[in-house]
Amino acid sequence: MAGKSFTYNTDKYNILNKISSGSYGEVYIIQNLTNTVNYTLKAVTNMSSDAKEINILNKLSNIPSEDQRRHNVIKIFSDAFSLPQYKDYFGFFILEYADGILDGTRYTPPDLYAYINVCKKKNMVDLHKISNIFLQMYDGLCFCHDNSVIHLDIKPDNFVIAGGVIKLVDFGLSEYDWDESGAPKKLTERGSAPYMPPETFVGGGFGEKTDFWALGVTLYHLVTLNKPFNGTNLVQLYHDIEANNPQSIIGQGGGGRTLKVSGIENKLDKTMDTAMVNQLITLQQMGLKELKNITGGKVNMLGGTLPDRVGDISILDIIQDIINGLLVSDYSQRYNRENIDKIELLRSTINRIDLAVVKAEIEAVREELGLG
Repeated sequence: MAGKSFTYNTDKYNILNKISSGSYGEVYIIQNLTNTVNYTLKAVTNMSSDAKEINILNKLSNIPSEDQRRHNVIKIFSDAFSLPQYKDYFGFFILEYADGILDGTRYTPPDLYAYINVCKKKNMVDLHKISNIFLQMYDGLCFCHDNSVIHLDIKPDNFVIAGGVIKLVDFGLSEYDWDESGAPKKLTERGSAPYMPPETFVGGGFGEKTDFWALGVTLYHLVTLNKPFNGTNLVQLYHDIEANNPQSIIGQGGGGRTLKVSGIENKLDKTMDTAMVNQLITLQQMGLKELKNITGGKVNMLGGTLPDRVGDISILDIIQDIINGLLVSDYSQRYNRENIDKIELLRSTINRIDLAVVKAEIEAVREELGLG
């Protein structure tokens, strides 16, 4: 199909190249010739699961809400349609394009599994970046749950990078119009075994907390670059998951890697009030850019890595606590109020670190310009 073209809703598209293929069909990058914007074309050979995915994505994409978490779910731009010239495919639909670019690096394929593989090659784990990635994963998943959708196949491969934003994809195994009340629902077994909780192996049912267990496994994988459960076959994997005793992430150094957590040593200002925060955000968005223009772009911004703590609060400790709350064998006890608080603590800690760095950058600019 690459190199061909097609028309949908009066718009003509060029099919650029294939991204991936599998039992479901194939995925291509396409370009709208009217606005030159790239999209993703999914060509499917069996429409049963994909019809469900289209319904779910249309539901999530068209919710009239200002909820920013919607941006952490991939967006759909068409209903299912057929192309008579491609009779080998049951149908097609158009999705938002994931370019795989995060902080100047392009990941291929454009998902978090590729991100993990690059981290392994670099022998480096950036906790600050992983924290931001996790919070976007969490927000996208919660947006789905709040709109009665459970995903049921959470794993690094199903979070893609689009314009620097982490987005949840692949809703072929998902359930919608979901009612979480009562015990987990009995469904046919689904998901990816290394990311499935113990109850799903013994017919214990599925629910929102099935997703949260898988999110915990994914977070562990991102931090250590290893899965927490590693049975060589399905039986061993189940016993490993049932035992639920993964090695602590603290002291692993990213599975023997260097944790990128140190660098700027300045004390973080714990007394920042709302006015200070707003001022820093305004200066970050406007002032720094203008000041760099004034000096011909010669202002030296602070380099290095970001600190891993605010006062006595360690990012690594918070992440360990979050993992401990998500990887709970008892479905009823998994992901409770305390764990939500830990996730929000991680969010506020990362925000305070970001603001402290902005403040330091502003001070560096002022000093270089002789503003005192």
